[in-house]
Amino acid sequence: MCVRTVFSDVVAERTTLRYEADLLDEAGAVLGPSDLSTLTLTIYALDAARTVVNGVDRVNVLNVGRGSFDPTTKRFRLTLQPADNQLVTNATEETHVLLLEWTWAAGAKAGRHEIEIRVRNLDRV
Repeated sequence: MCVRTVFSDVVAERTTLRYEADLLDEAGAVLGPSDLSTLTLTIYALDAARTVVNGVDRVNVLNVGRGSFDPTTKRFRLTLQPADNQLVTNATEETHVLLLEWTWAAGAKAGRHEIEIRVRNLDRV
């Protein structure tokens, strides 16, 4: 798994967004929910202050809230709420980073991945 995935499409502000990925161990094997000790999400804007969006700062997503796993493939699904894609500036467009952090082997091993999205300011939202 690469360190950062960049969405090619622009996301409209305050819309629901779904992201799917395999969470991998150091050997490249897919980790499922029963393998993981923790899985958290942080959303922040790529502004000078790295402003946290919607209070999502190391929020548990291990099969709760925004996170779920496909029971057959172990593929992780992240579903962002509309408030997770709100703008923190008055810019026409801003970049947000979704930081996933997970641990396994009783917390002895860790993985991290960033997803970069561009959020578009809509005039009438």
